[in-house]
Amino acid sequence: MEPFAPLGDVDLSPVSAVCIGTGRFLRAVLVPALSEIGCEVVLAQTRGKSFPEYMMKRLPDRTYEVDTVLHDGRVLTTRYPVAAVGSLGDAAGRAAFMALPSKLKALRYVGLGLTEAGIAHNGKAMNDLAEFLHACMLGGLGADVRRFVGARRRDQQIGLLPPGRLSPLCTSHARAPVARWRSRRRSA
Repeated sequence: MEPFAPLGDVDLSPVSAVCIGTGRFLRAVLVPALSEIGCEVVLAQTRGKSFPEYMMKRLPDRTYEVDTVLHDGRVLTTRYPVAAVGSLGDAAGRAAFMALPSKLKALRYVGLGLTEAGIAHNGKAMNDLAEFLHACMLGGLGADVRRFVGARRRDQQIGLLPPGRLSPLCTSHARAPVARWRSRRRSA
């Protein structure tokens, strides 16, 4: 199967979220939140092919499972759908990823879930993100910069964006700001 091709009989035109990174935190926190507000999601593994291969083995089912341990000790297993998946680790996958914006006219959210190494200055993943956002701009996504008249504050807080706006969502973490804060706190 081609990288970032629809999984099963999925139409990519209503996909409203793309996530760069396929780690457990992103799959267990951000993707469920996006699914809860009705988003179809495309997942891009930054290097390697383990998650795309896992999803291909699950076809025709296009979901992955998340186990949640409840307060009483019971385990709740929830399945989350994925519209398409691929790897940015090879030239074919990267080219297919950069072609996605022309197919995703409903795109509203770009999620990022990387390790500290992945969010390094001029790192491959950051360059991939920049190029993807540039492709979105060239494709007319995020071009509507008019103020959204009549938006209620609550709608803006829960992520219901006006048409044409892209919202980056970062679940990555970096230790540098925390380390600086700690060092300043100790010297005070």
